Amino acid sequence: MQDIMPPMGAGAQLIQSYGAGGFRIGNNIYETHVLVLPDATFVWNGEWSVDAFAAILNATPLPEVLLVGTGARHVMVPPLFRHAIKTREIGFDSMDTGAACRTFNVLLGEERRVAAALLLPSA
Repeated sequence: MQDIMPPMGAGAQLIQSYGAGGFRIGNNIYETHVLVLPDATFVWNGEWSVDAFAAILNATPLPEVLLVGTGARHVMVPPLFRHAIKTREIGFDSMDTGAACRTFNVLLGEERRVAAALLLPSA
Protein backbone atom coordinates (compact mmCIF):
# COMPACT_ATOMS: atom_id res chain seq x y z
CA MET A 1 0.00 0.00 0.00
CA GLN A 2 1.34 3.44 -0.94
CA ASP A 3 1.23 6.25 1.64
CA ILE A 4 -0.30 9.26 -0.11
CA MET A 5 -0.05 11.67 2.84
CA PRO A 6 2.76 14.16 2.29
CA PRO A 7 5.42 14.30 5.00
CA MET A 8 4.55 16.84 7.68
CA GLY A 9 6.84 18.46 10.22
CA ALA A 10 6.55 17.49 13.87
CA GLY A 11 4.52 20.61 14.72
CA ALA A 12 2.20 20.51 11.70
CA GLN A 13 -1.38 21.26 12.67
CA LEU A 14 -3.08 18.61 10.55
CA ILE A 15 -6.80 18.51 11.36
CA GLN A 16 -7.34 14.86 12.16
CA SER A 17 -11.02 14.97 13.09
CA TYR A 18 -13.88 17.34 13.86
CA GLY A 19 -17.40 17.16 15.20
CA ALA A 20 -19.92 18.81 17.50
CA GLY A 21 -17.69 17.95 20.48
CA GLY A 22 -14.52 19.53 19.14
CA PHE A 23 -11.47 19.11 16.98
CA ARG A 24 -8.40 16.87 17.00
CA ILE A 25 -5.55 18.92 15.57
CA GLY A 26 -1.89 17.90 15.65
CA ASN A 27 -2.75 15.15 18.18
CA ASN A 28 -4.36 17.66 20.57
CA ILE A 29 -8.06 17.90 21.44
CA TYR A 30 -9.88 21.26 21.36
CA GLU A 31 -13.46 21.37 22.62
CA THR A 32 -14.06 24.92 21.40
CA HIS A 33 -13.85 27.08 18.28
CA VAL A 34 -10.28 27.37 17.01
CA LEU A 35 -7.93 29.43 14.87
CA VAL A 36 -5.43 27.22 13.08
CA LEU A 37 -2.12 28.13 11.46
CA PRO A 38 0.29 25.62 9.89
CA ASP A 39 2.35 25.47 13.11
CA ALA A 40 -0.03 26.49 15.93
CA THR A 41 -3.66 26.27 17.04
CA PHE A 42 -5.39 28.83 19.26
CA VAL A 43 -8.70 28.85 21.12
CA TRP A 44 -11.15 31.28 19.48
CA ASN A 45 -14.15 32.85 21.19
CA GLY A 46 -16.19 32.79 17.97
CA GLU A 47 -16.38 36.58 17.68
CA TRP A 48 -16.11 38.30 14.30
CA SER A 49 -13.72 41.04 15.36
CA VAL A 50 -10.22 41.93 14.25
CA ASP A 51 -9.07 41.61 17.89
CA ALA A 52 -10.38 38.03 18.09
CA PHE A 53 -8.23 37.15 15.05
CA ALA A 54 -4.99 38.64 16.40
CA ALA A 55 -3.20 35.25 16.26
CA ILE A 56 -3.77 35.09 12.51
CA LEU A 57 -3.36 38.78 11.69
CA ASN A 58 -0.08 38.98 13.62
CA ALA A 59 1.36 35.78 12.14
CA THR A 60 4.70 36.04 10.37
CA PRO A 61 4.44 35.55 7.51
CA LEU A 62 0.78 36.42 7.02
CA PRO A 63 -1.35 33.63 5.61
CA GLU A 64 -2.11 33.66 1.89
CA VAL A 65 -5.66 32.58 2.57
CA LEU A 66 -8.04 32.37 5.54
CA LEU A 67 -10.60 29.57 5.43
CA VAL A 68 -13.61 30.12 7.66
CA GLY A 69 -15.65 27.12 8.77
CA THR A 70 -19.06 28.48 9.75
CA GLY A 71 -20.43 25.38 11.50
CA ALA A 72 -22.56 22.52 10.22
CA ARG A 73 -23.83 24.70 7.36
CA HIS A 74 -22.39 27.57 5.43
CA VAL A 75 -23.60 30.96 6.63
CA MET A 76 -22.47 34.37 5.50
CA VAL A 77 -19.64 35.96 7.47
CA PRO A 78 -20.31 39.59 8.49
CA PRO A 79 -19.34 41.93 5.60
CA LEU A 80 -17.28 44.25 7.81
CA PHE A 81 -15.15 41.32 8.95
CA ARG A 82 -14.64 40.06 5.37
CA HIS A 83 -13.59 43.54 4.33
CA ALA A 84 -11.13 43.84 7.26
CA ILE A 85 -9.43 40.59 6.22
CA LYS A 86 -9.30 41.46 2.52
CA THR A 87 -7.75 44.90 3.20
CA ARG A 88 -4.82 43.02 4.73
CA GLU A 89 -4.34 41.24 1.38
CA ILE A 90 -5.31 37.85 2.78
CA GLY A 91 -7.49 35.70 0.53
CA PHE A 92 -10.76 34.71 2.16
CA ASP A 93 -13.23 31.88 1.70
CA SER A 94 -16.05 30.68 3.93
CA MET A 95 -17.72 27.28 3.89
CA ASP A 96 -19.12 24.72 6.32
CA THR A 97 -16.61 23.56 8.93
CA GLY A 98 -16.10 20.11 7.42
CA ALA A 99 -15.17 21.56 4.04
CA ALA A 100 -12.87 24.11 5.71
CA CYS A 101 -11.06 21.33 7.61
CA ARG A 102 -10.53 19.25 4.46
CA THR A 103 -9.40 22.25 2.41
CA PHE A 104 -7.01 23.34 5.17
CA ASN A 105 -5.37 19.90 5.17
CA VAL A 106 -4.94 19.91 1.38
CA LEU A 107 -3.34 23.36 1.41
CA LEU A 108 -1.18 22.44 4.41
CA GLY A 109 0.04 19.38 2.49
CA GLU A 110 0.97 21.69 -0.39
CA GLU A 111 2.99 23.78 2.09
CA ARG A 112 0.80 26.83 1.49
CA ARG A 113 0.51 29.61 4.07
CA VAL A 114 -3.04 28.82 5.11
CA ALA A 115 -5.06 29.70 8.20
CA ALA A 116 -8.46 28.52 9.34
CA ALA A 117 -11.09 29.86 11.70
CA LEU A 118 -13.31 26.96 12.67
CA LEU A 119 -16.63 27.17 14.47
CA LEU A 120 -17.77 23.95 16.10
CA PRO A 121 -20.31 22.17 13.93
CA SER A 122 -23.56 21.94 15.86
CA ALA A 123 -24.95 18.52 16.68
